[in-house]
Amino acid sequence: MSVNKIYNQFEHVCLKNKIPSETALYSLLRSQDTADLAYPHYPQITLSKYSEDKIPYSVLVENYFKRQVGPIPYAQISEYFVERLG
Repeated sequence: MSVNKIYNQFEHVCLKNKIPSETALYSLLRSQDTADLAYPHYPQITLSKYSEDKIPYSVLVENYFKRQVGPIPYAQISEYFVERLG
């Protein structure tokens, strides 16, 4: 999951707790001593047990566009990459 999706869903809580951005949230999460989470590359957060199975974003993007036929509306791209994948 992307820290961007988490921040967007809880932005009001983050701002209330003086966490001003996605980067600040990512840094705060990484500073916690949590063995359950892995932080392979910003902005990605995964469960530690799945950190080696992560598919790179570039592969996800390429595969998505290969499956599409014709023009793709921006809303559809946004829904898939931002809402579903984070």
